[in-house]
Amino acid sequence: MQAPGFPPPLQPFAIAGQLQGSIVRMMSLGFDPVTAGLQVLFLPDIVAAHIRALDSDIRLAHYTSADNAIKIADSKVLWLRSVEDMNDFTEVEHGVKSVKQAFESDAGRALLAALKNIDPTIAQATVDAVDSLLPSLRRDVFIACLSEHHPTCPRESKYGRLSMWRGYAKQNGVAVVVNMKPMRTITDYFDAYSFPVLYAEQKEVTEKIGSIAEAINANLQLLTQLPREQLLWAMSAMLNYYATCVKHPGFEEEREWRIVHQRRVGVASKLQIKPVTIRGIPQPVVEFPLDINPPDGSGFRLSDVVEQIIIGPTAQSGLIKEAVQSKLAEIGIEDGPNRIYESDVPFRV
Repeated sequence: MQAPGFPPPLQPFAIAGQLQGSIVRMMSLGFDPVTAGLQVLFLPDIVAAHIRALDSDIRLAHYTSADNAIKIADSKVLWLRSVEDMNDFTEVEHGVKSVKQAFESDAGRALLAALKNIDPTIAQATVDAVDSLLPSLRRDVFIACLSEHHPTCPRESKYGRLSMWRGYAKQNGVAVVVNMKPMRTITDYFDAYSFPVLYAEQKEVTEKIGSIAEAINANLQLLTQLPREQLLWAMSAMLNYYATCVKHPGFEEEREWRIVHQRRVGVASKLQIKPVTIRGIPQPVVEFPLDINPPDGSGFRLSDVVEQIIIGPTAQSGLIKEAVQSKLAEIGIEDGPNRIYESDVPFRV
């Protein structure tokens, strides 16, 4: 899903160096040349992840309780939750600290100098955005988490991943395996966007900021011809990505992707915010629709997205299987029995 607020492209985009092939690959996913070019320059890790996912035919899995999966199917809504209610808020703090450290380094100063050569106001807007990252994230960012799933790996399709059962679906859990269509939908309608998580130490983020500065300097002549709004979008998307989706390398086996919504002052969103109580904590959640057909044709049906259900380690697998099979039929998946797997991985719940 494309980051919200991006203005329409004005001209073709051809950048220097060895990156043109990546632009072509992103255009094959439906991005226009300008959007693809700015992503290659400012969001290289997202571009690399999308190309890898395309080449490897990756799916995504949502590990959750069977009860919650049934509720998602009934409501056709996925809750995006505040980053303050994540398992460990230090995950987000790690990303913010990484960005701030990068901009205090030579790499960050090189990036700001490159932006000044294009438009000094963009450099200043970047400094202001970095300073306000953490309060903004705490207040305005909501996410849902999924994990990469490789259908070409028979064991993963049969058992799921033990670390994910342990971490996110300990009792009576399921893994809902979906295709990448929602992650590749290019639209502003949903006011949400998809990011692959980057597992990196703070020094690695600094190195990546330095590489982006070099790419900008190599393409200054082209970038100075673009409208200020497009460059502000690219810088904002880069900062938000590293702030919200950089995690410590110790979590790397999760292979996570995130759906992210960020409230913006003065901008109305079609996504609804709903007060709920989770584990005794009243909190707002953002409702992301899973079965919708918006006017721009960017929607999808839940039945077209769900490909497989893996029932996790549980003594109640027979009951859960029957309920899941019935629910799949309700949403229009008639071959449900062929899509349900019962994981027999030995795991004491």
